[in-house]
Amino acid sequence: MFAGHPYGWDVLGSVQTVSDMQRDDLVAHLRGRLAPGNLVWAAAGDIDVERLAARIEARSPREATALPAPEPRELSPIDGPVLVRESIDKAQAHVAIGFRGVTFEGA
Repeated sequence: MFAGHPYGWDVLGSVQTVSDMQRDDLVAHLRGRLAPGNLVWAAAGDIDVERLAARIEARSPREATALPAPEPRELSPIDGPVLVRESIDKAQAHVAIGFRGVTFEGA
């Protein structure tokens, strides 16, 4: 249904995508996404707000190395129903019916 689009990717990755990852690449990506100005923190429960704020500030990145926002990708049109049938040796079944919703632009 989402061929060629990130929605169609396995959220756990694949052997190839995970094995290609290098520590420095992951750290750089994480630092970019956690750059000042990109963070929103939320907490619930019986907490000491001042203590929590101090701990978050102490552990938050200081350098502003924000990554650029990803470019939106177009979804290819669906010409008709898409049927995927997989069989595995289990005594259970799952049926899923999906459809695309509207975009942010409402188209």
